[in-house]
Amino acid sequence: MKTLQEVEKESPITNAIRWASALADRSSRTSSTFFSPMRENPVKALRPLCPGVLFSRGRDFINRVYTGILKHQFTISSTMMNEVRLNFQRYNWEIACVVLWGTPGKIYPSSQLGGFSHAPQNWFQDRYALYDDIFYSWKDHNFKAGFYIERLRYRATQMLYGNPQYYYETDTDTIPWQAIVGAETPEVEKHNTQLGFFIQDDWNVSRYLTLNLGLRWDHESNMINSDFVTPEKIRMDLSPYFDAKYFSDGKNRKPYLYAFAPRLEFIYDLSKRDKTFLFGGFGVYYNRHVWNVASDEILRLTWKVYYMYFSATGTPGTIKWDDKYYNRDEVLKLSPRARPTRQKFS
Repeated sequence: MKTLQEVEKESPITNAIRWASALADRSSRTSSTFFSPMRENPVKALRPLCPGVLFSRGRDFINRVYTGILKHQFTISSTMMNEVRLNFQRYNWEIACVVLWGTPGKIYPSSQLGGFSHAPQNWFQDRYALYDDIFYSWKDHNFKAGFYIERLRYRATQMLYGNPQYYYETDTDTIPWQAIVGAETPEVEKHNTQLGFFIQDDWNVSRYLTLNLGLRWDHESNMINSDFVTPEKIRMDLSPYFDAKYFSDGKNRKPYLYAFAPRLEFIYDLSKRDKTFLFGGFGVYYNRHVWNVASDEILRLTWKVYYMYFSATGTPGTIKWDDKYYNRDEVLKLSPRARPTRQKFS
């Protein structure tokens, strides 16, 4: 079987499927987690799903969820019951490359090979929670009320462009015009507390009409990365263009305290024979920020992504290309000469 280097010397397009098949034979773990049809026919599986993308660009997606619940129900009377729950949950989302760390990725107009750009990543969320609900029936009313408190721990490792990526203008180019590589600190960890309460009433107004009335309130202590401080250099560079409210000093991001959510729902038996019903409702609802958004604010400062531009002769604004720059450590030595990203159009 040909090595990766030998295959790369040939046309990257004509060898894409050949290299995919070879790698599928070498890695049973990869074939079970990349595209499941790979086990039987990697060539047939790759063509419709990602034409021109080599199997070496593959990655393992792993989702792990561990949950433990302790629940106690206590009957207070014939019309009242209490339920208490203790809950622990760990959620882990991981993406890993199928090639060794630092393997260069090569991006041609019609094909891609080598290490994937946005891996490895490893995300954890640990949740410790207490819930207490009480149920009470009285005449035509069924009341339910409760509260909860949750403590969350978020951890993330995100190494974008840890595998250097090299971009070519044509399928036959031997020198990339751009390289992107990431380095420095890829970890972040934060904590958050969520709490709230609710009360609701299922009211059988008549044989044919039922109302559901409810109110809930929710709160988070650190939904928006409250203690983040905008670096001084960013503040100085951008303050001429943005109002001061867009910069954080670690104290001016206050938790939102007014997430009250009332609701009213009804259902009415139009036919009076349990055949035709009219139902509707109104409510106020709040969503949460995904923690991935807040984590980016930190990781984009601690994990740096560098853009280098090359040419055969080192024309102004570019670096003279040398094949040693396919090595991650060597291309990182060029980081002082990195420049902001730019698009290149043909």
